[in-house]
Amino acid sequence: SLSYSFDNGLKPYLPYAESNSLSTNQVGGIAPAAIRNKAYVQPSEITEIGIKYDGFEGAIYAAFAYYDQEKTERLGETQALASVEGDGFEFELRALLGDNFSILATATKSDTTEIGDIFTVINSADFARQNGLRPEQVYGKRISTSRNTILGPNAKVERAGLPDSIASLYGTYVFAMDSADLTVALGVTRVGSTYTDIFQKIKLPSYEVWNGSLSYTMERASFVLQVNNILDEEYYTSADLFDSVVVKPSEGRTASLTIKYDF
Repeated sequence: SLSYSFDNGLKPYLPYAESNSLSTNQVGGIAPAAIRNKAYVQPSEITEIGIKYDGFEGAIYAAFAYYDQEKTERLGETQALASVEGDGFEFELRALLGDNFSILATATKSDTTEIGDIFTVINSADFARQNGLRPEQVYGKRISTSRNTILGPNAKVERAGLPDSIASLYGTYVFAMDSADLTVALGVTRVGSTYTDIFQKIKLPSYEVWNGSLSYTMERASFVLQVNNILDEEYYTSADLFDSVVVKPSEGRTASLTIKYDF
């Protein structure tokens, strides 16, 4: 890793890392076939270049970076071996605006592809259309095969269900009192649209989720009220293994109250 710190708070950096991990199954073991094929080690390689800023006596911290990563991983549900390549940009900003108010902003823009002979479930309605059938003729049937059978060996595809862009902004304000602090936090996360499957037949729309909290802290006791998905936003995410036929609904508005007392 290389870096240099300037007197004005700027710090460019260039890290590079390689790592290897055992390719284990869902119970932590190594399949005999993986040993025979010499596929029991998962290599990973990542390069990053970026710049950080720390100034105004620590009141402002910012970082912007580009990364490029290549790795091999064994997928948990199918145990298929996949070669994954990803690159993108990351941004983070933390700022203390006065004695009581702070903000945190993050953003990512990424592109991830994969190669592998992975078990694939095909959307039945799309299968019917391509083969001159009516959708009801294949309703309730599971149509699946290996990815190599459909696309050919070593086909590189966009990783399904992974949004290209995610951004968030959170603010926190602390009301200082004589014997306690009242803290109010509010923030929003925006997730970009994405396709659920590698064939890009089902597209999930973008969405925003607001979260907030209210806490009251005394010397020996604290009360924290947390509310997630304040506006009860309806959104969906990919269902992983059956990504071409199933989407997972969002969790609606939830609230929790935590009370703590130190004896």
